[in-house]
Order: sequence, then structure tokens, then C-alpha cells
Amino acid sequence: MTLKSRLTISVFAVFFISVLLRINIVNNLFVLDDFTLIIGNVFVQSFNNLLEVLNPKNLFYVLPIRCGARPLTVASLIVDYAAFGVNPAGYHAVNLLIHSLNSVLVFIFAYFLNYRKYLIYPFFAALFFSLHPVQSETVNVISFRADLLLVFFCLAALNLVLFMQNYNKSGRIFYPAVFAAVCCAFFTKENAIILPIVLLLLSVFLYDDRRLKIFSVGSFFVIILLFLFFWITRFPVPLFYTIYPNLDGNFTPLSNFFTYFNTIVTSLFYNIIHILYPVNLSVDYVVKPSVSAYAVSAVFILISSYVLLYGTKNRNIKFLILFAVISYMPVSNIVPLVNTVADRYIYLSMVPVSILFSAAIYKLTKIANKKIIYAFAACLFSLYTLISYQRGESYNNAYSLYADAVLKSPGNVRTVYNMGVAYFSNGEYGKAVEQFKKAETINPVYMRDKIWFLTAMSYEKQNNLDLARKYYYKAFLLNPLDDEISDKFISSFSSYKQAEYYVLSNTVRLNDNIYKTLQKYSSKR
Repeated sequence: MTLKSRLTISVFAVFFISVLLRINIVNNLFVLDDFTLIIGNVFVQSFNNLLEVLNPKNLFYVLPIRCGARPLTVASLIVDYAAFGVNPAGYHAVNLLIHSLNSVLVFIFAYFLNYRKYLIYPFFAALFFSLHPVQSETVNVISFRADLLLVFFCLAALNLVLFMQNYNKSGRIFYPAVFAAVCCAFFTKENAIILPIVLLLLSVFLYDDRRLKIFSVGSFFVIILLFLFFWITRFPVPLFYTIYPNLDGNFTPLSNFFTYFNTIVTSLFYNIIHILYPVNLSVDYVVKPSVSAYAVSAVFILISSYVLLYGTKNRNIKFLILFAVISYMPVSNIVPLVNTVADRYIYLSMVPVSILFSAAIYKLTKIANKKIIYAFAACLFSLYTLISYQRGESYNNAYSLYADAVLKSPGNVRTVYNMGVAYFSNGEYGKAVEQFKKAETINPVYMRDKIWFLTAMSYEKQNNLDLARKYYYKAFLLNPLDDEISDKFISSFSSYKQAEYYVLSNTVRLNDNIYKTLQKYSSKR
């Protein structure tokens, strides 16, 4: 069989294995940000807005939409909504299709880099990328489409460069296509800011090509300008106030240097563990600094540094290590993130990691029995498939997702809160109250107004109007300007006068917001 035939068979095998072994996710429902980004987002529900979001004249105009700085991601959801409406199966099928195509692109990338004759190793790289359980979050949640598209366009750009270099193709044709892929990557997710640096690494380590270096530097400056004048324009909120307090004690990563440093170290630790031992994955994590976190992170950094500087003369390996490091930098919490750890954050980094895995398998076959090594790889992929299948089942709906998360992260306040929301949505109001009270115990200041409001609604659903009124009142005092909270509190009384009397009788001091809200309702009588 010719190399071309084997290459074609391998590509189709990677694609169909990727589809078949995750096909169960097509039956899943909407979860997490899907409700905000799709179900509750009227912008994506109008196909006419496709031209608005892609129109160059709106490039620096702050569109009133969620994820406005990721126009191609939003555009893909507009197309999906036009095709599938509120049927989640179609969206999940598109996610699975993109992930499977990404797996094929990983195969091609590994093929160009290392193994022009030994197709088994790029095949291993593609399967590692495709089947690894840490990929489940990205593939299973529709609203994480940005990460899928980011990797698709990044790999498209890299593979175009490799194809051009390997087959001496004209740069006049390929460089415009590569630049288009770089821009598309940026307009799907801002992490693409690292892509020109990776292209520059290609020219430094693999191809001594002056044109590629100039192109990479030029692309980098273009992306920096887009970042400064496009991305920041569409995300005008100051950075500090967007940081979710996800550490123990709920200090923000910017509260002090020690907390900031802990965040970086522990996020690295969790990401390493999730790749090496992906059997306790959760949608939320309790990120607690520990001695083991520092030890594992330090060992990983030392080994990577040694291999990069002294351990190998293989320039491909050096390039892949630097690719992994650079692609991880935007999600390392050097710039603090809303979620300090999330599996989807390392979807791009899994590209070089997967090829490094295949390189390790190749190296082992040189020093050990090849059949044993291949059998180990087959067992590993089978285990990954089983875990990924189970993760796909966990993502079936919000209830199953957070039931699984609470078991794995019982001390995570956000997980407990979201489990309460899932119980509430499922009509299990007694269990919802238990979760909300547990969340208060873990962190008394977390989402207090929402927790008290949902607790009140749960009691009202159980016809316990006294307790419902008590918690509506607590939520009202904390956030009197919220129309939904104030409406429910006032309507829990038979008349406005009774509500006013209840507030005046139980409140020591009325702040301006409470007074303004009472005045508003008084004028409506």
C-alpha cells in the first residue's frame, strides 16, 4: 500500500473514531453558559444579525451582545440557531464535528513535524488529543465553541505553513491564507494572540526562513493592535472587578502577591494532574494551594527546562515544549482569570502535549518491546474512551452535571450553589434549600442576594409563605434595586402598605436605595 493510501485511511480513521467514540453527547441538553449565550440571547436568534456581527464597519463598535469580542464564534451560533432552533442535538453535533476535524489537523500537524514514514505515531497523537477525558468539557458544552474554533484556525495556519515549507510552495498564495487563518483565530478567541509567536518559533527551530520570520513579527503586531483597539474596546470592564474569587477564603487573585502566586502554581498543578490522571474531573474545582501543588509544579518546570536546554537535540521536541508553554501562558493566571482552573483552558495546549506523547511512545519503542508499548497505548486509549463516555453522560443536563460536581468538589461554594439551582429547576425545592444553606455555610458572602432570593422562592413553592417572606426581605435589603427581588418581596404581602410597614418595623436604618425603591412602589399604588 502506498504512503498516500495509508495517509488517506489514517485521516478517515481519526475522524470516524473521534465521532463514534463521543457520539453519545448528541443526546445531551443545554448546560452552563448555553442558556445565556443561546437560549436567552435574542441576538443569535436572528439570522439577519450575521451580517452585523461580521460587518467590518462594526469592528470597533461595541455590539450589545455576550462574547462580542468573538464575532466568528457568535456567527457560528447564529448559523446554528437558524438551522436547529432550540434543539441542542444539532449544536452538539457541530461541536463534535469541529473536534473531530481538529483531531485530523493534529494528525496532519504531527505528520509534517516528525513522522513522514511512521504514520502510527501521528495517529497516536491524534487519538490522544481526540479521546483524552480532559477534552470533554470543551466538546460537551456548546457555549465553549470558541475553544474549538480557536484550535481549528490555529492548526489551519500552522499546517499551511508546514505544507508550504515541506513542498516549497509559493508564499504569495499561502501567506495571505495563513494571515487570514491567524485573524480568524483571533476573532474566535483572544488566546490567538500567541499564534504569531508559535509561527516565529517554527522559523527559529525548524525552518531558517527569513520571510516566515518577517511574516510572524508582522502578524504579531497586527494581532497586538487588534487586541488593544478591538478586544479591549469590547471588554471595557476593569480587570480587577471581573476576577472570580475562586481560592480558599475567596480572596481575589489580585488581593496580594502571595495569593496571586498561589493561584498560578495551583492552576498549573491541577492542569498537570488532569492530563496525567484524568479520573476525577469536575466542572468546578476547589483550588487550594498545597505542598504537593508546589512540588509537582516545580518538578514539571525543572524537567521541561532540562529537556529544553540539555535533554535533547531534537529541534521538533524543543519547538513542541515551547509551543505548550506559550499556549498555556494566557490561561496560566499570570493575567488572572474569572475561573482559575477549567479543562477547556488547556484545549489548545493539548495539541503540542499530544504530539509530545506520541514522541514519547516512539522513544519507548526504541528501548523496549514495541508490541508491549503499542498494547499499553491501546489500553490507555480504551481507558480514555470509557472515562470520556462517562463524562459525556455527566454533561447530559444541569442536574446530572452538578450532581457529579458536588460529589467531586463538595467544598466548592459555586458547585454547591449551582446544584441548588439545578434542584430548584428540577422542582426539588427542599433539596434546593439544603444546598443554598450549605453554600452559606461554606462562604457567607457568596451570591448572598441570589441565594436568599432562590431560598425564598423555594419556600414559596412549598407554600411556606412566612419563611419565603423572611428570605425575600433579606434579599431585598441586600439588593433593593433589583426589580425581580423587589417585586417578589412587595407582592408577598397583600398590599404595599403591609410591605412598607414590615420594612419599617424590621429595619434599623433605611439606606438611600431602599428608600428610593419604596418611593417607586408607593407612587404606583
